[in-house]
Amino acid sequence: MDTRQVDNYSISESAPSETIGECSVSESIRAREVEDGSSSESTHSQEIARKIDDCPGSESMHTRDIDDDSSPGSMLDSDDDPSSDSTLDSDDSAKDQRNWRHRSGYSAAVPAESLDYYGPDLFHPVYIGDLYKEGRYRIEQKLGWGCSSTVWRARDIYDNKFVAIKVLAARISQSDNKELRILQRFRDSSLEHLGRKHVLHLLDHFYHKGINGNHLCIVTEPLGETLDDYTFRQKPIRRLCESECRQFSRQLLLALDFMHKCHVVHGDLSSTNIMFPLPEYYSYDKPWIGKVTRHNGKSLECGVPTHLVANATTFIEHEKKREALDSLFVKVVDFSSSFFDDEYPHSVAVAEPLTPPEMVFKRPLSKAIDVWQLACITYWAATRQDIFELLNEDKRALIPQIFEYIGQSTAEWLLGAMIEAIGNGMWKAIPKPCVFSFGKNTLEDIVRRVVYWPDKLPNIKVKEAEEILRKNSASNS
Repeated sequence: MDTRQVDNYSISESAPSETIGECSVSESIRAREVEDGSSSESTHSQEIARKIDDCPGSESMHTRDIDDDSSPGSMLDSDDDPSSDSTLDSDDSAKDQRNWRHRSGYSAAVPAESLDYYGPDLFHPVYIGDLYKEGRYRIEQKLGWGCSSTVWRARDIYDNKFVAIKVLAARISQSDNKELRILQRFRDSSLEHLGRKHVLHLLDHFYHKGINGNHLCIVTEPLGETLDDYTFRQKPIRRLCESECRQFSRQLLLALDFMHKCHVVHGDLSSTNIMFPLPEYYSYDKPWIGKVTRHNGKSLECGVPTHLVANATTFIEHEKKREALDSLFVKVVDFSSSFFDDEYPHSVAVAEPLTPPEMVFKRPLSKAIDVWQLACITYWAATRQDIFELLNEDKRALIPQIFEYIGQSTAEWLLGAMIEAIGNGMWKAIPKPCVFSFGKNTLEDIVRRVVYWPDKLPNIKVKEAEEILRKNSASNS
């Protein structure tokens, strides 16, 4: 493998240059079916499309920040590519020794999004130096990616400022895209509210016609690292102190109040969706570009990029970074899981520890879920531990924990929801907890029993179960 410099960009190669011929989207589909001898590729594309539709929206418009005395190797998060268990070495020679796993028959020499996400109606191939919106924006660096988009640092040629551009998959780039409508509502709001400055600011948007379809491009202010990055990069892993937590929660409350006054519910207030502004005293590493190769030696399929770009690393002087973060200013980002407050969905894509009880019981969601998640994320920031933990994939296992940690104030709401769930037969098949004792007779234990073993109460009518729960609630108050 060979690593060379082209126009100041680091390009890793593992094979002679390949070219991709011009073809239409329909020709791309036909070519895949002919080469594979079947239409299995279409089935695979449908699976990727479903992933994009169900995407939790975890991509963030940010760079990976490190201190000047840190190793660049720390900048690759494990969630950046779920299909790869590789880590990014600080030694440049390591770039020549790796091929990150991608779709069958392909490889690329950099850690980046899977090539499975490229094809008709999916991701748009973006390259360093590309110009967008009639030459206004020039792509200069890769900031990140998620299951529905890639995010890029670009220079606005008109005013010589940097922006972040989120390039969405074509299949979710409809003219009525909800994320765009929400950002526009924030931007156009006439509210004079202190929380406005703690919400991501929309600068522009446009549509770009590419080989894989028509792509919505959302232009926002560029930001720095996430709360998760900031606490994780510290050695040892850092928690916010008491004064920082007060400041942190106050700013989030202001942001939520502004959003709620705009009739928007965020829905996924996780540590990766809370970000710090990008300091003025930062520098980027050179883009790390990896050539995409096809193992059978044939030309790349239409819609597959010729190169992939690794996420950028920014370098910030440690003392200056510390000074900036001491002032603690945060912004809420990523509205791909958000909804308007008159929609009342029954579920949204959310990090499991932040799952509100309404989602567990499949009740309509409202602004209250943002308040729930604010409490959860504040606890996380102060302790670096999730207040709730799922030991299996069933979110109903959160119910006993909710009562255990929050206590009697939850009893009435949980009681009504559980009685309704029992009546609806909602818990006929639920994974059993790891540890449980039948010897106690507290409300917590009855909550656990009702959740995990509703079939163990065959002779107890719903009203009788309700009476038992109420009596225990009174005796424990």
